[in-house]
Amino acid sequence: MAEKIDQTGEYYSAGLEMEEQGHAFYLKASRNSKNELGRKLFKMLAEDELVHIERIKAIYGSLKKGREWPLEWGKLPLKHPDLREIFASLAEKNKDKIKPGSTDLDALEVGLELENRSINYYQGQMEKASAGQEKKFLEQMVREEQTHHRLLADMKFYLTNPESWYVEHEKHGLDGA
Repeated sequence: MAEKIDQTGEYYSAGLEMEEQGHAFYLKASRNSKNELGRKLFKMLAEDELVHIERIKAIYGSLKKGREWPLEWGKLPLKHPDLREIFASLAEKNKDKIKPGSTDLDALEVGLELENRSINYYQGQMEKASAGQEKKFLEQMVREEQTHHRLLADMKFYLTNPESWYVEHEKHGLDGA
């Protein structure tokens, strides 16, 4: 039996609109970033938002036609491995070139707000979701948006206090051991 869909499509159009706003914002932020690390991180997040857009369109398109919940949404993975490892690697490679500009810090703040909004939206929808594919989809979206939020917070920490960021991420003790 096909899972029911919101007849108005509001559930999907709201999610789609958020993802499209995120994509546009991250593209702009990647073009305006003053450092290579920021450009790469924002570009990667823009690409992730495109995957989210594809997922939502595939799901809504199938359900709108009265079909089953499409299993292929899960075959639209994000195109990278562990983002935190990528960030740490990029930070190490670019440590001498990183100079935070106010536009980068402002963009990180806006990105954090966008991710919080997405997390809250998808979590709210999970409370209303039926079991099955819909719940799995929403859980996946929450996990990915939380990862984006952690990355942006990590980047902000890195740009505002690189010494502490290295201490925390390299797990060195203050006694030199």
